[in-house]
Amino acid sequence: MRTKRWSRGASLVAFAFFAFCFLICLIIAVVCFTDAAGGLDDHDIIRGKFHVSSEAEDPVTGISGAVVLRTTKMLQYREKGYEHTDGSYAYEVEEVWEEKHIESFFQGFQKYNNPDFPEKLKTEAFYGKAEIGNIPVSKWLLSCFRYEETSYVGDDAMIAPTNLPDDLLYEYGLVQTSPGHFVTAGMTENDVGCVVVEYSVVNPALYDTVFTAVGKYDENGEFGTHNDTHILYTHDIPDDELISEFKNKSGGEGICFLVASIISAIAAIIFWLI
Repeated sequence: MRTKRWSRGASLVAFAFFAFCFLICLIIAVVCFTDAAGGLDDHDIIRGKFHVSSEAEDPVTGISGAVVLRTTKMLQYREKGYEHTDGSYAYEVEEVWEEKHIESFFQGFQKYNNPDFPEKLKTEAFYGKAEIGNIPVSKWLLSCFRYEETSYVGDDAMIAPTNLPDDLLYEYGLVQTSPGHFVTAGMTENDVGCVVVEYSVVNPALYDTVFTAVGKYDENGEFGTHNDTHILYTHDIPDDELISEFKNKSGGEGICFLVASIISAIAAIIFWLI
């Protein structure tokens, strides 16, 4: 029996949302299962020594590497709104780490002030030039180093640069508290307005070691395209193992999205009936 708090219109909106989720998840599941069935038939596999012909450089500090990742966050106030069960709204203030500036605001008669964000130190990645064997690789393939959880490069592929002077970012009011980790001088990481800058680079120990990569060539003849599967291993791996890993990964993702589509379909039916 429908209550006054839940209208037919709200039921239809919920139905439309879950029906849309069902459709999207089902499409993704089909794509994943298709990829798993096809294996790597339409992809190329390359292997060879990872050679860095030109390192990237952070223009602020001069830190260099095959990939240089600068991550900058500031602890700031943020206004968060939520709805009560009776339909009324309430607001609260929370402290969050953000990679961009949040405007200062008033809550009641109190102002919550967020200092200026150091835009010159904003989060950014810099890519050099590298080859696997004699084949140039694209920056999209090199981006696998940044997203270790979605590739196979290993946990130690990106490391904090060592031997950096503690006052490297002194002009920005930051001091180094651990390798590659800079914090606003005179503040702790519990203080609103505290800025934390972290640097990581591709582990130089990987230079001139054998890599294996899966993907396609882009229009520039570089290996690894932006809109296609590209997988990077920081070691030599046989073709049959590559294919098995890819099928297991795609099949597992397909099962997850299939389950999500079934749950969405059930939810859509429920909201259609109430």
